[in-house]
Amino acid sequence: MATGDITVKQLLSTYHTFNEEYEMFTLSNKDADLVKSWPKNMRVEVFFGTWCHDSEREVPRLLKAMNDDVAIKLIALDYEKTEPLGRAVEAEIQFTPTFLIFLDNKLIGKIVERPSVSLVEDINILIKKEA
Repeated sequence: MATGDITVKQLLSTYHTFNEEYEMFTLSNKDADLVKSWPKNMRVEVFFGTWCHDSEREVPRLLKAMNDDVAIKLIALDYEKTEPLGRAVEAEIQFTPTFLIFLDNKLIGKIVERPSVSLVEDINILIKKEA
């Protein structure tokens, strides 16, 4: 089980189910266009578990959708939803995955466990609320 910071490359090369979902997921043209239109000062912090089935589904989809267009920080948690630097406790993470969406280093919203529509659509709604 990974805990703490992990790179996309480490995640996909070490955890087969994450890589499998990443390879299978296809982003629609509409969603790809939305991601490209997002502000460059946006970033996402992802608190997840390598042991969590919701994380195995949603994290690879986010990674595929964001590609290199959005800054992403992956923070792996243990079963108690903690990691060595205490960021999950500070962010009050209770469920995995939890996606924290930031604009200009300001938290504009969270997506917890699974999106309402899709990760791209839900993030787009948060961005529009800030505009």
